[in-house]
Amino acid sequence: MYATAQDLIDRFGVKEMTRLSVPGDRSAEQPDTDVLERVIADASSFCDGYLRARYRVPVESPTRDLVQAVCHLARHELANQGAVDPTQQMTESRADTIRWLEQIASNRIDLGLPKAAGGEAPTRGASYSGRQAKIQRDELAGL
Repeated sequence: MYATAQDLIDRFGVKEMTRLSVPGDRSAEQPDTDVLERVIADASSFCDGYLRARYRVPVESPTRDLVQAVCHLARHELANQGAVDPTQQMTESRADTIRWLEQIASNRIDLGLPKAAGGEAPTRGASYSGRQAKIQRDELAGL
């Protein structure tokens, strides 16, 4: 996981995390850390889907930006699955985070993390491998 329950609490506050993680208990004074850890794991896995195109996952030492992204995704998910609808701010931060992840996957942003197996990050478009063709040009005549 790329963030902790404490990261969520530090970023969004005890009150909000309690309200979102224990939506049916108005007397709760502390967040349900099991719920927080579950949405963090889900958000981390979601990020891996974008990161694996370029980096080895799971990331051993997540950047501050990655921790922040996971926190925003987890916060939105908490609100989405609870008794509270996500606010416009939550929805916008989720959309911004997904756009950021898409830029990482498309090689427009580099996090400086260890690359995925095979060395260099994949690129889009045609490439030349230098290997000898299995079918020769003259074999294709008449097809």
